[in-house]
Amino acid sequence: MDAKPSSAPASSPWPSATLPATYGEVLTALDATALPSTLATFYRDDALFRAWVHALDRSVRAEKVSSCTTWTVAERQAYDAGDTVAFSRLRGYTEAEIADYLHYLELTRMLDAAHPDDPDFSFCAMHDVLQTMCTPAFDALDAHLQALSEAAPPGTHP
Repeated sequence: MDAKPSSAPASSPWPSATLPATYGEVLTALDATALPSTLATFYRDDALFRAWVHALDRSVRAEKVSSCTTWTVAERQAYDAGDTVAFSRLRGYTEAEIADYLHYLELTRMLDAAHPDDPDFSFCAMHDVLQTMCTPAFDALDAHLQALSEAAPPGTHP
């Protein structure tokens, strides 16, 4: 049987040496009608939840694809210190993108406060929303980044 040569090593699930610039390049469009029924109801009836879903969508699409194993020392220090703004600036985000992400974080805090009976509400909702946007390309990219992280020497990832 003849095998076709691949542009990436056999151990790499990502078919190209070049990673996409942002996750938006490998995600499908947000489709609120694809949300699980409970979240679809929140989306229909809750303005905060709707705003949070759209902020999540914008933030995820704008997120730059990278492996923490390739971050600079300054990026690592800002990340480890929890300095979201400094880390984002070092990664090349615009001030508008940073503001949008900070707005998403604020909406997340508000959403969690609105659901005190479920401390995992926003985390689980984020997972379910992202599942509606996943594509085979996203899954391959995620697997590739995970493989890079697992192969990295200790101390190169958070």
